[in-house]
Amino acid sequence: MMVANNILGRKVYFESFLSLFKSPEWLNNYSHHYKISKINSYRKEQISVKINLKTYIEIINILLTQKRDIRLKFYGVLMATGRRPVEIMKVSKFYVEDSEHILMKHIAKKKEHNLIHEIVFPTFADSQLIIDAIEEIRYMERTEKLSKEIISSNLAYSYNRLFRKLFENIFEPEESVYFCRRLYSRFSYLAFAPKNMELNLWITTVLGHEHDDIITAFHYNRYVLENLDDHADIDLLKLIKRRIYAYVRRKATYSVITMQKLNLLIEECGVMDDNYVKTLHVIKDLMNENGLEELEMLRGFNVRIRKAFKQKYGYNYNYAKLGEYLAVIFGYDV
Repeated sequence: MMVANNILGRKVYFESFLSLFKSPEWLNNYSHHYKISKINSYRKEQISVKINLKTYIEIINILLTQKRDIRLKFYGVLMATGRRPVEIMKVSKFYVEDSEHILMKHIAKKKEHNLIHEIVFPTFADSQLIIDAIEEIRYMERTEKLSKEIISSNLAYSYNRLFRKLFENIFEPEESVYFCRRLYSRFSYLAFAPKNMELNLWITTVLGHEHDDIITAFHYNRYVLENLDDHADIDLLKLIKRRIYAYVRRKATYSVITMQKLNLLIEECGVMDDNYVKTLHVIKDLMNENGLEELEMLRGFNVRIRKAFKQKYGYNYNYAKLGEYLAVIFGYDV
C-alpha cells in the first residue's frame, strides 16, 4: 500500500496515512477477514462444561443461601444472573421485574454508539433474593468508595483465587469469576430461550450485547454442555458443601455489628451466662478504643477477643464456646 501511494522510504506523517483510507474498502475487507478468523479460532477452541443444568441450579442455591461468606454469595449472584462482576459490585442498578426476571440499568463496557442501555433478563433464583444479595455484597465490600479499577484488582486476586479452589477439578483451572457469565449464557439458553431461537442471538440478547456483535457471541458459544442428565449430581454437591465448610472454618465471616446493636444485646443479656456478658463488654471496649461505630468479624478477631478478655478478667474460657457466642453476637450460623 505504501508503494502504491509513493510514500515508501520517505518520512511519513499522519496526514500521509489519511489518503490511504479515503475509501473504506480496505478497512472493510480487513475487518471482515479479522471477524472470520476470530470466529474460526473460537470454533476450534471448544471447552466442555461437565455439570448439568440441575446441578448448576443447586450450586447457585447453596451459594446464595449460605450466610458464612460474602464472596461465596457473590459467586451465586454471578451464576444466577450472568452479569459482569463490576456491574454487580458497583456500576448497575437492579430492579425486580417479576419473581424470575430482573431489570438492569447501566451496562458496563458500553460503547458510545450502543443502543442498549438497560435489559430485562431471566434469573436462576428468586429476583428479590438476588437483589438483596447484591445490596449485601456492596455494603460488606464498601464498593461505593472503590473505583472500578480497584474492584477489578480485588477480583483478580482474592475472588478468583477462592473461585478456583472451590471449583477445582470441576471447572478448568484457569477459569476466573468471569466464567460465571459464560456458564449463564449457555445454561440460560437451555432453560429460558424460546423454542427455535438461534444460540448466538440468544447470547447477545440475554447478555445485553448489540445484536451485530457476532464475535463475542462465538466467544461464549465455544462452551459446550457435555452433561444433559435430568438429575443433580449429589456427590458433586456434597463435595462443594465440604469445601465451603472447610473454607469457612479457616476464615471467619464478614458479618458486622453496630454499636447500637451491641448496646441492645448488653441490655437484653440477662438470661445468658456470665462469660457471654463479659464478651459483649470486651467487644464494646475494643470498639470504643478504636472509635468504631461498627465492627467487622474478620479472620483472627476471635484471637484478639481472647487476648483482651484475659487482660480484662484474668482468665479465658472454652474456645468453642467463644465461637458460639460470636455467632450469636454477629448473627451467623455456627
